[in-house]
Amino acid sequence: MTSPTSPRPPLGLALPAGDRARDEIAARLGINVPAQWWPTAPMLKGFEAAGFRWVQVHTPPRGILCDPRHAARHAAALRAMLETCGLQLVLHGPDDLSAGTPEHDRALDGLLEYAASTRARFVVYHGANFPIADGGRQAAVTRDRARAEEASLHQRVGRLEALGLTLGVENLAPVYPGPPRLCHSPAVVRGLVQRLDSPQVRMLLDVGHAHITGSAREALQSAAAEISLFHLHDNFGSSRPAIAAPALDPLRLDLHLAPGNGRVPWRQLAPLLVDHTAPLVLEVHPPNRPEPLSVAKVTTELLAGRATRVDGSRSAVADDARPSPVPLG
Repeated sequence: MTSPTSPRPPLGLALPAGDRARDEIAARLGINVPAQWWPTAPMLKGFEAAGFRWVQVHTPPRGILCDPRHAARHAAALRAMLETCGLQLVLHGPDDLSAGTPEHDRALDGLLEYAASTRARFVVYHGANFPIADGGRQAAVTRDRARAEEASLHQRVGRLEALGLTLGVENLAPVYPGPPRLCHSPAVVRGLVQRLDSPQVRMLLDVGHAHITGSAREALQSAAAEISLFHLHDNFGSSRPAIAAPALDPLRLDLHLAPGNGRVPWRQLAPLLVDHTAPLVLEVHPPNRPEPLSVAKVTTELLAGRATRVDGSRSAVADDARPSPVPLG
């Protein structure tokens, strides 16, 4: 399957299969601006020069989105930065935004207007972000909140369609070991997307999160038709191995390492990711992130089957602490 944004060889010139894969991956590759960071023009131009086509930027918090004057000022400033480059925009909504209450619905409406002002293509939303309870009052509260959220999103499908904006509902994972939440299941997120039944409400499959909560490959295979966006990053899964890596938090599961520096089975996932058309947005935390050119090149080669880790990067895992060999499938 070929992305609409993929480069094409000149007529009469057929690229080798490996070159085609690399070109199509590169045409879909994006990178995040870390939360709380402002995307300056030099930063954005650096991403573009490294070959990225997409940039993900976090919106201001819910309180700002609820204030039309502040939100419009912030959106105008972001739009001005983006006009210095040719990157397409993915907006990441507030992590704590859950539709279905008056306050959160005002923030969601503000988020959609903010996205329209910045000419974003996608908005990332943390859906079904409610605790799982075995029974009792908490289970009833979770059920009612989930129903209210779904009803609220249904009411906004028309606005999304009018704007031509895609809401990407993301599967999450526990940052540290702890109680499960509905959104930790890609199947739950997929079910919500299917019930909303709109081409403008799709699934964002976070590959790193799916690796922590189960099988990333199974999640991708099951939800391929619903996915419109990917997040890529690495970690060591649900059970952290005993690795002497002082640069890493010893308990954190959701590490957001550069692809190839953990145990996500990229060799298994690569053909499925290459065969899709959705943008591939890297979400690598600053302490673990190589320079843009390095992470773009190695991620592309990794998915094309040519590399297994980010050599020469500022990896948080020292060479003498890294599991050897790293399982890749």
